[in-house]
Amino acid sequence: MRIEVLPIATGNVIAREIKVQGPTGEFHLRLTGRVTYRSPRDNKEWPAGQSISDFTAAAQAWNKYCDEVANAKTDKEEIAIVDALRSGLAEMGLLQEDPTGYWSRLLTEAEDGLL
Repeated sequence: MRIEVLPIATGNVIAREIKVQGPTGEFHLRLTGRVTYRSPRDNKEWPAGQSISDFTAAAQAWNKYCDEVANAKTDKEEIAIVDALRSGLAEMGLLQEDPTGYWSRLLTEAEDGLL
């Protein structure tokens, strides 16, 4: 799963969550400047960033994680890559912002080996 930041927003959609089967969820820029995520499966809005720059940095960190974990040779390497993702998201303040937010959910799935 990767995050595609759109070069030009489509309405308030600034990015898409891309899985093997294609686009799944969308990231929306709110009038407040915050970014939220919405899945097509429910109506919940998941906090995904205080600003576009926060969101973009987190999306880049996530995509880097995806590239690196795909090339990891051992469980130890995978754990180190997840630790680096956690540190990066924490430094951005995205884990403290809302422990039930989008990035916290993804990190939990990465830690559990689901992504």
